[in-house]
Amino acid sequence: MSESVLCSVPIRKVKLLGMPESFAFVVTDQRTILIPLTKEMLKQAVTDARDQAGAEGKGMVGKWAAQMKATLGYTSRYLDMDPEEILRQNPRHQVMANDQLAKVRIRMRQDVNRNMTLWYLTLQSPAGKTKYELQGRTKDLVNALKQAYGSKFKG
Repeated sequence: MSESVLCSVPIRKVKLLGMPESFAFVVTDQRTILIPLTKEMLKQAVTDARDQAGAEGKGMVGKWAAQMKATLGYTSRYLDMDPEEILRQNPRHQVMANDQLAKVRIRMRQDVNRNMTLWYLTLQSPAGKTKYELQGRTKDLVNALKQAYGSKFKG
């Protein structure tokens, strides 16, 4: 049976000091894959989107919209890719078998000072806990995580 991608969303590793690291959080029915998202990757996606929009005869607004879509939806490119091809995208990828994870949790936190709702993803493995910031919690994401992790997921 071939491995299928269930979801792919952007996440950021929470750091106390310094710049947060951005990743594509790709979950298959067998593995959890973290692909580092570099400035160069996103810059290339913007350039490609702008060039494509120009080739389609779109004006300034059309090019701008294409650039925004390319940046915000960058991780959706992994939904249609073979997991082995995803791993070749960046040699610094991290991979964990889904059954190695002890717990996966999504939690919400209200930041009253900034009037924001923040979402956090915590992965607990034998190596310890790692916390990431999510852009949001959607029904599709929750369903994919339930499918991948079963009772280990708390959302």
